[in-house]
Amino acid sequence: MGLQQVLVQVVKSFLQPKYQSDYIDMSHFENIHYPYPTEVISNGVTNTTNLEKLNLDEQWLDQQLKQLGIHSVSDVIHAEVQQDGSLFINECKNLLH
Repeated sequence: MGLQQVLVQVVKSFLQPKYQSDYIDMSHFENIHYPYPTEVISNGVTNTTNLEKLNLDEQWLDQQLKQLGIHSVSDVIHAEVQQDGSLFINECKNLLH
C-alpha cells in the first residue's frame, strides 16, 4: 500500500465517523495527484487563481466547507488542497481556544 493510499484511508477514517448520517463520496481522492499542497483560502478570502490552477472552482470549495459544517469562507484563516486532493482547514474559531 503506497503513501497516497494510506493518506486516503486516514482521511476517510476521520471524516466518515463525523458524518455517519451522510455519506461522503471520497472516491475522487483516490485518483488525484497534485504536485504540492496549494493554498485556496487565506484570511477568509478565496484564492481563485490557485483554485483554477488545480482545475477546481468556488462551488467545489463551498461544497467541501459545507460538508465540514463551515458556512462561510470568511470563517477560515487558511485552507489548502493537499496532494491527495483533500482539504486542510484552519478555522478562525480554532484560534480562539
